[in-house]
Amino acid sequence: FAITPPQTLAGEPVVPNIQYTVRVLAANGASSAATTQLVPNAYPTDLTKMFTVGLSAPAAMQALTVRVVNAAGTRIAGAAVTVSGGPGSNILLTGTTDSTGTAVFSVPSNASPGYTTLATSGALTGTATGAVTAPTTRTLTVR
Repeated sequence: FAITPPQTLAGEPVVPNIQYTVRVLAANGASSAATTQLVPNAYPTDLTKMFTVGLSAPAAMQALTVRVVNAAGTRIAGAAVTVSGGPGSNILLTGTTDSTGTAVFSVPSNASPGYTTLATSGALTGTATGAVTAPTTRTLTVR
């Protein structure tokens, strides 16, 4: 019998002899530089490729507490919160505020570019950007 190579990977078409870039951000904040290579090894018989990356020392993790309020200052439970940015702009975290209008994230310490936080409650949104180099609390007003 014959085995047909996969035509897609994670929903994307497998395209021979194209460059792919890999960058790693571990849960402990350790990260790697981007590594770019042609993929795969020998299409269509060998669809593998080994990427070797070196991880930096783990970053100090910091608590980022996000409080979501409306224009009147009332805390909003159930708001969707997204945190993005950080080292190498590799962080993308999502959460939902609890009954006190708060969502807490653990992020690698980062001064620049910092983190952007976005809160959404129905059609209302609020955003803020800044460094997180110590435990930080941000209050987002959704309008």
